[in-house]
Amino acid sequence: MNNDDPECLPTRSCAAPALEAAFLSHRAELISFFHRRGHQLDAEDLLHEVWLRLPADGAHIKAPLAYMYSIANSLIIKRYHESIQGRRRDRAWGEATGPATPDCSDQPDADRVLQGKEEASRVLAALAKEGERVFRAFHRHRVDGLTQREIAEELGVSLRTVESDLARARLVVAALRKSADDLLLSI
Repeated sequence: MNNDDPECLPTRSCAAPALEAAFLSHRAELISFFHRRGHQLDAEDLLHEVWLRLPADGAHIKAPLAYMYSIANSLIIKRYHESIQGRRRDRAWGEATGPATPDCSDQPDADRVLQGKEEASRVLAALAKEGERVFRAFHRHRVDGLTQREIAEELGVSLRTVESDLARARLVVAALRKSADDLLLSI
């Protein structure tokens, strides 16, 4: 069997008989390999690509299963890189061409913006009632992204105090959220 053989179709590998036998006997293991790596939907396609990549002269291959696993792993890595490149390309295209829907803005409408600002001011006012330290700890943690340890150092208090302040702030926010939900249910 060689690649000049008229029976060698583009969809059929002209792999060496030993490789072909190994491929057929380990088919289920290779499918399982693809499944374990998150390729349940395209495992058969990937297996077919492994089959097509088997060399016609495979006499030099001493460990056919390891060789096929190497091909399979390379295909998974290739698919991963292709998906990242595709996402980058799609994101760049979206940024270059504008919103996904023509004549529609990706920005929220004025009512949503106003609603968000009102909700934020309600939260800030409720947190301010809890005291300056609670307000600052919440703001520095949730808005500025500081760790609790960094906030403790900045405010000159213990880590436990910052944890307590953030817990109080979370209770305030949860109470506001519950009252907003109750208001919506009553309408």
